[in-house]
Formats: sequence, structure tokens, C-alpha cells
Amino acid sequence: MKRAIRKIEILFFAATLLLSACGGDSAGCDGPALDFSALQQFKKGAKFPGQVSSSKAFLVVPNPIEATKNNQALADSSTTQSALSNFNLADLLNPTRLDTSFLKIRQRGLNDSSSILATASNGKFQYELKDPRYWETMASFAIQSEIAYLEALGFKAVKSRQLVVLVRAQSEGEDTGPNAFYDHGYFAPDQPRTIRLFGEGDFAPGMDADMYRHEMGHFFNESVSGESGFDYAGDAGAYFTQGAAIHEAFADYAAMTIKGQPNVGKWVARSLEGFAPGQPLRSAVDSGSRYLVYQDISYADAQGASPERYAMAEWLTRILWAVRQQFIAERGENGAINADLLMYSALSLLKRDSSVADLRGAMLKADSKLYCGGHTKAIQGEFEKRGFATELAQVTEQMTVSVQPYGVDSNGNATSTIRPGNDVLFGVQIQNVDRVAARNVRVRLESSDRRLIPTTYMQGYGDLAPGQSINVGNGWPLSAAVGATVDSTAPRSSQLKFRLRVLMDNGAAQTIEGTLQL
Repeated sequence: MKRAIRKIEILFFAATLLLSACGGDSAGCDGPALDFSALQQFKKGAKFPGQVSSSKAFLVVPNPIEATKNNQALADSSTTQSALSNFNLADLLNPTRLDTSFLKIRQRGLNDSSSILATASNGKFQYELKDPRYWETMASFAIQSEIAYLEALGFKAVKSRQLVVLVRAQSEGEDTGPNAFYDHGYFAPDQPRTIRLFGEGDFAPGMDADMYRHEMGHFFNESVSGESGFDYAGDAGAYFTQGAAIHEAFADYAAMTIKGQPNVGKWVARSLEGFAPGQPLRSAVDSGSRYLVYQDISYADAQGASPERYAMAEWLTRILWAVRQQFIAERGENGAINADLLMYSALSLLKRDSSVADLRGAMLKADSKLYCGGHTKAIQGEFEKRGFATELAQVTEQMTVSVQPYGVDSNGNATSTIRPGNDVLFGVQIQNVDRVAARNVRVRLESSDRRLIPTTYMQGYGDLAPGQSINVGNGWPLSAAVGATVDSTAPRSSQLKFRLRVLMDNGAAQTIEGTLQL
């Protein structure tokens, strides 16, 4: 109930903001009246709305490569040291520690000894860049300044739970990093939300503001959308969804727009094979003659390697950034703020399990309300140029679909036997027999039997070309299957009915009814 109330508050605020722009007390088609000078200061981290601490943070922002404009920059070089600047921090419970009432920054876990944590000395949080206490300090500044800017823009952070940031989290399995994760905790409502960074060494992710701002971007995606779960299927374990790509794109956009540069991850990419010095993890602009279009990243392959959320996210950020550049061309640097208002207003309109087409519609609606539709042509044009057509030919022939349920035993192995208490995965084979490509094919699991409880209730498989087929469980991994749990109290020999819906953006849904035999 508390989440529902919070959702209503956020959506009511967003609706009020949108509706005020073109009617009533409107500022006309230029959008709401904004204090651009203050917003620019918030964006730079030079201004905070809360109580400013007497202690200063000494940091190289956003990272040594971009601060020094040297692709070969190292953490301990004299050039990097000369790029140190001091920044304010706000709302600290104690001027010698980085905790606020909302934000808890640690290295390994909440129970870290205070002796290893960042502590201000003579009013300064100042450490060598390779020191994890520097990473804590960077986390505090990067996250606080992002909150300050987006809240000043009019979008409230959901602070119903604490946010715990681990700057050198324990590696999980063989994954030693570099990596980073955000968990909104939809399925653990009694736990704090978390940002976890993995990886150490010369180019540790903890030194880079981009990493925190990207992960905090995920937090704001949920906050601004009123926790609608526009990638709820992803939270439930989906292998791929377009909602996941939107989530990643806007997390990148948050990091990019705050620093005003169309890239993320130049620093951490130095530790990855295949990346030249200065090459970012992802870019919102094309490099060389390569022009990324939707068809490059949208089609399903036979093994499940494509589509992939980060590739689709990078494609989408190029659309967002191009629209942002249109605003800058009209209004200078203040135009970037107007663009941010448009982007996050669009996010506020997304519903559960949204698609790229839903996002485009939300951007057009937000522009209509904020700027009287003055950027309709630009928004539609950028999607069209990137291969995402507005008018689609319809798929009229039904897909060929077959279903193979598998039980999952106590060792995690798939088996043809399904027992009470087992997880169940639904392998599917889908073939597009039409002459038209099917856009954004998904499978959704439904159950009318309380003894069959959907878990990973929806999976996305991308676009299917004419004649193309995918086989989940034989080519695509079973981790890409929709799944459910059988109630442990269900009697043996029970029959449990299920329903699979095959969905696409440009064709009618198909329904497959079936029965599980225990």
C-alpha cells in the first residue's frame, strides 16, 4: 500500500508538471519556467538543496581520462593529481563521515568496521585515487549531485528505503569485475536498495563517477516512473526485454547528460580487452562511418546472443542524444536542461513492461504537453533515421508455436518429470511463417490454477525475420524460457492448466493452452 501511495504522488506531480506547460499558468511553448542558473549549478555539483557539510571532497571528476583530456592518464600520475578539485557534500549526519539518512556507503558490506571507512581529516575527504576510501568519497559526491540535479528539475527520488552502496563488493563466483549492479529490491521489500561495484586495480570502477551515475540512473528510472516496473519482467528474471534496454539507455543518459559528454565508461574500459585507451564502454554518437540502426541490434539469432540489452540501449541513447542536441541547437546549454525535462517526463508516463514503441509515444506526448509538440518532427525523425519505423506492415499469418515444459530438479537440471515443489521452464519453438518481420516478439505465461505460480512470467526474443525460427531449450538457453513454480502441496498426478501468449508489436496475439501433468 505504501508503494502504491508513493506511485500516485509521483505520477500526480509529473502530470501536473506536464499539464502546466501548455495551458493555464503556462510559460507558453518554451516549457515551464525554470531557474536555469541554479539547475546548471546543481548539474555541476556546485550547489545542493540540503545542509552543506563543512567537510570537502577532493576528487578528479568524472575520472582521470576525461578530467585531464588524456587517454593515457593513470590514477597516480602528476597530471591526474593536478586535476583534483574540491567539492561540497550535503546532508551528512556527521561532518567526518559520508553517511546520510538515506545513503550508506561502504566497501564490502553494511557491517564494515568504521576503521576502514572514509573519515574526514581537518575537514577534508582526501585520499589517493587507488584507495577504496577515495571510491567511497566519489560515490557520495556523484550520487548526491545526481539526486540534487534531478530533484531540482522536478523529479523526486523514492527514499522509502535506504540506499546502500558497496564500492568494492565481494565477487560472486568467477565474476571479479569490473562490473556494477543496481537492485531496486522489488522482491525483497524489507531490504535496502543496493548499488554494488566489483573490481579493483589500476582502473577500478570505483574511481569513476560514471559508474555511480549510471547505477543511480537505474534508481531514478524507477523513481521517476512511479515504480511502475517498466522492466518488471527483467526484475523477475527475463533474459531480454525492450524494457531492460530502455532502463540501460536512460541509466547511460543520466551519466552522460550530467557531465555533458556522449559516452560512459572510458576509465573502466581501460581494463577490458578489445578497448583502446579512451574508447568508452558505450557511446551516444556514431564512430567513423558506422551508423547504428535498429535492424543491426533487433533481430533474434539462433543462439540467443542477439538481441542484447546493452546493444539496444546504445542504439537508443543515440536517439536520445540526437534529440538532446536539437534542444541545444535551439537554446544553447539551457536546451540540455529542457531536453532532460522531456526525457524524464517521458519516463514518468511508462507503464509496466514497456517497449521502445511505448517510449517513443511517451516522448511525443511529453513534448506535446511541455513544448506544444515543437519537437515531434525531431523525435519521430530520429527514430525513423535509426530504422525504427512508425508505420509497420502487419503480420497476418499466425506463428508456428510448439511448447515443451521441463521440470527443474534439486540440482538445477532440466528433466521431463515435473513434481510438486519443482520449478517449471517452458521451452518454446516459434517460427515466423509470414512475409513480414515480427517486431518485439514476447512470450507471456499465465496461470488460472493457484498451484502453478508464474515467476519469470515474460521473456522477449526480439524481432523475427520472415521464415526465421527460434528454439528455447535447443539453441536458445533455457534461461530464456518463461517459468513457474509448482506448489509443493499439489497432489501427485494433478493436472495444472497454463496459458502462453505470443505477443508482437505488429500482429495479433496468439494463445496456446496446455496442461502440466505431475
